Amino acid sequence: MPSRRDALHWTSLFARGTRALGVKAAPAVAAAAVARVAYLEPDALLKELGTAATGIDDAEAARRMQQYGRNQIAHEKPPSWYSQLAHAFFVPFNVLLLVLAVLSGATGDTEALVVIGLMVLLATILRFSQEFRSTKAAISLQAMVTTRATVERAGDAFGEGSTSVLRRREVPMDEIVPGDIVYLSCGDMIPADVRLLHAKDLFVSQSALTGEALPVEKLDRAVEAAVPGSVTDLPTICFMGTSVLSGTATAVVVFTGNNTMVGGMAHGLVGQRATTA
Repeated sequence: MPSRRDALHWTSLFARGTRALGVKAAPAVAAAAVARVAYLEPDALLKELGTAATGIDDAEAARRMQQYGRNQIAHEKPPSWYSQLAHAFFVPFNVLLLVLAVLSGATGDTEALVVIGLMVLLATILRFSQEFRSTKAAISLQAMVTTRATVERAGDAFGEGSTSVLRRREVPMDEIVPGDIVYLSCGDMIPADVRLLHAKDLFVSQSALTGEALPVEKLDRAVEAAVPGSVTDLPTICFMGTSVLSGTATAVVVFTGNNTMVGGMAHGLVGQRATTA
């Protein structure tokens, strides 16, 4: 079993993020860090994450969000209007019409040149308007959908000046930070890479990561295997993007955003064009 010192070393190394480590190195470091966290004692892990079984408060959550960023993975920027316009213009049919227009102009057929030019202009405007409106609609729909997670967090839940303090409450998934205590039940989406603290009959679908349709049982305790398998086989770890099929669990958030397994893969695919805006 790895020593506590080794676990802390890899955990702190991975927490610096994929941008500091480089895209190619990130997946290997991620696997090493997650594997070590999987076999740490829960009390030791909570201590090193600077949290407790009762979670963190709003002030500490805000500080950690500044340190680690929002719990969002890299994705492509929406295309700009001028790139959509260029895409609408440079299509094979328009190119063919432009060739015909050039030939018509070269032969002195001005009427054909004007008609073909109007056809190209009309086709480009129609295609651009449809694509631009559909892109805006998709962005608007995405903004309307907010995934939330249940966390244990103390603080002012109803705005400044309120005396009402909640511990267990729902927060947007992008506000989850390392050290948060989250509660999972049937139908929940795993909000980040988490280590289970308590689990009861917990079965998770990992098809988004592995393609395997069968549910996987997750446990709150595990003995290190003599022959290590895939990182997704770790019984005490649930990964961002997977979902709970049955059972309940309490877990502590270890990695968020691009520092998660799925975030590391997305960051490598998107490359230098990545954004989390």
